[in-house]
Amino acid sequence: MTHQDPFQTLKHIRSTPAVRSAVSDGPCFFHLKQDDFGCCVETCDRTLTPGEFHDHACRGADAQALAAYNRLKRSAHARWQIEWGKDQQQLYLRDHPELTELLLSCERLVGFDGAPVSVSSSAAVLRYCCEAPDGTLSCRVMLYPAGGTPAEQFVCLTPALVLSGGTIYRIPPVLAFRQLPLFNCTVELHQAQQLFSLFASTFPDIWIDHLDYTTAYEGSITAKPTLVLDQVDAAGALHLRVLVSAGTLDPEFLHSYDITTAALIDDHAKTVQLCRLIGGDWETAVREVEKRLKSCIQTGEGKDSYVRIDELFVIQKELTQLFLERELADLLSSYTLLGSEKLSAYRITMTAPSLRMKSASGIDFLEGEAEVAVADQVFTMAEFFDHWQRRRYILLADGTKAVMPGRLVQRLQRIVNQDADGKMHVSFFDLPLVSEFIDEKTASRGFLGARSVLEGFNAIDYTAVPPPEISAELREYQKRGFAWLSYLKEHRLGGCLADDMGLGKTIQTIALLTTIHPGAVAPSLIVMPKSILINWQRELARFAPQISSVIHHGMGRNLQESTAADVILTTYATVRNDIKELKQHSFTYIILDESQHIKNISSQISRAVMLLTGECRLALSGTPVENNLGELYALFRFLNPGMFGTRTQFQQRYFDPVTKHQDQEAFDELKKKIYPFILRRLKGEVLKDLPEKNEQMLYVEMSAAHEKRADAVCGNVRRP
Repeated sequence: MTHQDPFQTLKHIRSTPAVRSAVSDGPCFFHLKQDDFGCCVETCDRTLTPGEFHDHACRGADAQALAAYNRLKRSAHARWQIEWGKDQQQLYLRDHPELTELLLSCERLVGFDGAPVSVSSSAAVLRYCCEAPDGTLSCRVMLYPAGGTPAEQFVCLTPALVLSGGTIYRIPPVLAFRQLPLFNCTVELHQAQQLFSLFASTFPDIWIDHLDYTTAYEGSITAKPTLVLDQVDAAGALHLRVLVSAGTLDPEFLHSYDITTAALIDDHAKTVQLCRLIGGDWETAVREVEKRLKSCIQTGEGKDSYVRIDELFVIQKELTQLFLERELADLLSSYTLLGSEKLSAYRITMTAPSLRMKSASGIDFLEGEAEVAVADQVFTMAEFFDHWQRRRYILLADGTKAVMPGRLVQRLQRIVNQDADGKMHVSFFDLPLVSEFIDEKTASRGFLGARSVLEGFNAIDYTAVPPPEISAELREYQKRGFAWLSYLKEHRLGGCLADDMGLGKTIQTIALLTTIHPGAVAPSLIVMPKSILINWQRELARFAPQISSVIHHGMGRNLQESTAADVILTTYATVRNDIKELKQHSFTYIILDESQHIKNISSQISRAVMLLTGECRLALSGTPVENNLGELYALFRFLNPGMFGTRTQFQQRYFDPVTKHQDQEAFDELKKKIYPFILRRLKGEVLKDLPEKNEQMLYVEMSAAHEKRADAVCGNVRRP
């Protein structure tokens, strides 16, 4: 068969296969043959002359195969079916799996050259082997028999059978096996990414071996609709194409081929990552662009028209101007733009805003005046948002219109609080989100210092934190938890220790308390359900006997006496009932154990804990968020009150976009914002640090009353 270029053959509009002459019928040896439609079999004599044989001409397995062959040949004569160029009398193995299995048991099966064929009892696999000996990429599909020598020459008889060197091997099914020879090719190195993407999409179960690169099938990549500005013609008409793009793959390539797996090649790390390609709804993207063009025409402002040819739009000059000014910014929230230099023909430029912060102070809020720079032209925040709301672009002094993705402006609106005087307020907790907008040259020392606090969460060295003075040895993950808690305390930030149940949240908290007590001016308050009061007191006495504790609960409790202890243990109900008295005192640490008790922001308990005053706050919970984002707001309203602003602001900026509109960008921002302040480890992640399971069986003799009750429940089951 003639080998062809895979990039030409596998396009959506495929070439018609070459037509070959039909093959005659034939008899008693079973001769494997091949044509452009696949592998077939015909009966022949010892000289390979085709002929017909009666069923009794063979014995055993050969006779069964011959009987099936003759039966299928008779039915082929009676069948009326047209497939141009294909001999309808030939029995192709792929079309007749039952006959194929019978042939594998025959002793008179011969190959294409007439030599006897055997069937291997062991399986084999196919691999795509690639190397670059001379600056080009040379690729071959190889057969790897189990325990045998790899073979370059083989023929796929069916999706699951391969013939090589006179032996038939079973392989994992390869549905598009007839296209395998296309990939025995040599291409330029810069085509490797496209070739591997095409191969992995066509043959998802065949492993790719590329030089000394490590191949991994993992993850996914989302294809995005893409606007490609091809050209502006002499009449000022814009030639715009709507395609899809993913990573560094060329949109033209994705449009021309059916790609389901994208290859990402890292030449520095020598890795080939094969990712599942998600999305890429080209037709929906095209319809959206056409819908917006028609909307511009219907307003009466866009007098010119456009012509669409598949994915190509030729848009006349006046309509182009209106379309770019009105619609481009919103489209860029979900579309990628290529060829932006063509926008200069319409006095439009693509740019991103940057913030110039004049001053900053404090850690709860960075407060100060700020301006927005767009293409070196400075605007106040009020001017910037006003321009954007009215025009969807920023008009520069030279008449150029600055367009930017709408999502960038929406992000600024989410993180910027502006007062009546035009001053901007940026929360300390929004610094991870605002950093990309900050002009480093104009940033104040206060901003840079505050940002370093947040960046420090990623560089905590738990080995450098002095070990706590407790009567126990912390496990490695507990030492990391203690270092994280210490970092929060150092910077007076609230956090949630959300380790899985049984991983020692209590002992990590006690380790933290030993760095505060005894010696702190004010006691620490730990709030918890009533059922674990005694356990907390026992654990404190066991691991940190130097810390005095008291249970503040029940009749006759006296807060004045309780504040003499280092740690006050109380319940949520007690806090709710005694809040008028408790809010008059200041505590060093306020710790909520099983903090999900405050998840209902409107409950009396949630309102009460917000009235408590303390230098630092900590929450312990294996389930910090159980049902919805409202619980997250309730938790962080306690931990870091300035983090999300008011309840209304949280709903407008995060709750509604995420829950009602599935806004992935808002969701990603939310995760990025809370990431430093929640530490969660699951048991599966720290198994190596956990001790071996210790089981102890105790035998207890029941009393007469207990025995009577057990008999009643168990139905008088006789005990030994």
